[in-house]
Amino acid sequence: MNGIIFGAGYVGCACIKEWPNKQDSLIATTTKEEKVAELRKLTPRVEVVKGSDRKKVAELIKEADFAIICAAPNHWNQYTETYLETAEGITQALSDRSRSFYLLYTSSTSVCGNHNGATIDESSPLLADSENGKILIATENCYLRAASPMVSICILRLGGIYGPGRKIIDRARRFSGKTMTGRDSPTNHSSLPLITKGIIWSVHHRLTGIYHLVEDAHPTKNELYGNLLETLKLPPPVWEQPHTGGAAVSNRKFFKTGFQ
Repeated sequence: MNGIIFGAGYVGCACIKEWPNKQDSLIATTTKEEKVAELRKLTPRVEVVKGSDRKKVAELIKEADFAIICAAPNHWNQYTETYLETAEGITQALSDRSRSFYLLYTSSTSVCGNHNGATIDESSPLLADSENGKILIATENCYLRAASPMVSICILRLGGIYGPGRKIIDRARRFSGKTMTGRDSPTNHSSLPLITKGIIWSVHHRLTGIYHLVEDAHPTKNELYGNLLETLKLPPPVWEQPHTGGAAVSNRKFFKTGFQ
């Protein structure tokens, strides 16, 4: 099969490295020319393309059997271009698809918003109220509307991503002495190995719909970052009201697919 990794960054590169079927042809995309040489060490074909380049996106989609969209913005003000415009370009290219296509989009548990610390699942309302949160919700809806007899859609919502080069302990260091809210709010994290295995599992089993791909444990911000900083002998965050918020995002639905 021919596949596209839209946004071959931290997650996308890990997927290429771990892809089990070496007979599949994987195209990696990036928006940066300077990344091409490094990506070619992972897969022969690399394309420099922005998701908003609808002509180029359509050409790539036409020759592919599946796509994994894991693009991430370089800056907080690039959400519309990175997420929503990419979704609009890809779904437009799929609108007249005459053969089967599988699309997997990695979203974020941040779309869930504030449920006052309650445990929630995929059927819970999306309460994100920030501008970027609303863009992520609109992006999910854009992909979901593209589902058809020919096009299968899967959305994996990820928590805070950690792994090599992105250690939680380094995140804790950045919070030392900072003023923060949500002391008793649950955290949701996703390790790079969990994400990579989850994506490969989803594509292999053609999962459709929305799934939360997060760790089992949901320590509060204070339990996680406060304790890590205490271990490091660094000042803890300065906690302000409100102390509760967020949600503990359940991964039960995904693991019920047989994933281990």
